[in-house]
Amino acid sequence: MVLRPEDLTLSALAPADDRNAIPGRITGLAFQGSNVEYEVDVGGALLRVLGRTHADLVPGTPVWVAIDMRRVAVFCGAGKPPAADGICRSGRV
Repeated sequence: MVLRPEDLTLSALAPADDRNAIPGRITGLAFQGSNVEYEVDVGGALLRVLGRTHADLVPGTPVWVAIDMRRVAVFCGAGKPPAADGICRSGRV
């Protein structure tokens, strides 16, 4: 699965519908001109999120990472496409 940093959104507030959101914690940030690249720990994996500067989003802050499902790319390995429901049935992603 590929999640591009600019297709993710951070929020300190839990979403009303968390189907497309992952809880995490900010572990680092780097200013990138008018944006900030946030590093977010989500269960031991690190995601990078590119977004606007928010004064309340600092390292250690618990956040929610919202995913724009229209922008997710799924690769199933060995050149096999996912099934119509988006699930890789080969046992490997």
